[in-house]
Amino acid sequence: MWIPLDFPVGPNGKHGVYSTSNVRSYNVVPVKSQNAEAVVKFLDFIAGPGQTSLKLGFENEIWTRVNGKLSIRFDEHTKHGYRGIYGSLVDTAEREITQDRLEGLGEQFQLYENLQRIESNLMEDRFNGPPTPAMGKHHVKLSKLQEETFTRIIAGMSPIEEFDAFVKKWKDAGGDEITGEVNEWWRETGK
Repeated sequence: MWIPLDFPVGPNGKHGVYSTSNVRSYNVVPVKSQNAEAVVKFLDFIAGPGQTSLKLGFENEIWTRVNGKLSIRFDEHTKHGYRGIYGSLVDTAEREITQDRLEGLGEQFQLYENLQRIESNLMEDRFNGPPTPAMGKHHVKLSKLQEETFTRIIAGMSPIEEFDAFVKKWKDAGGDEITGEVNEWWRETGK
């Protein structure tokens, strides 16, 4: 059985994890595209009627409902992993599909309950503008730095004190530039 742990509480009682933006990606169809209409129809299908099949697979082939619950055939689910490539082009957050999928992977893991626990501790990202120039310039290296540092700390390969060094590296490697642009956006939009 999985045992959920409480979120650590920091200075002034602050706790939680950062949330991602409601807009997680953009799709751009070049103005000179000869198949723009077909591309838009394809993206509309992925965001609409196709999303259940892309997230869960084909009913009666990869999954079925047994007593109202999703039952997943893992051998088929794994074989058809390519669906994620298409589904990620238009990643919609449909709570019912997410719950079905996570519970279908094994209710004993309490994946959906854990997701709800995380959601109740999210710190909202109030920046909802387009990516800034510094984000475009520094995102890849900052994300890599964060992932590597957090993985080492979580795996016990580095002490928690490495987080403070990470913050300094992050700021020096473009984080301060991004922060400045976001703060400027905030002042200009009056949020």
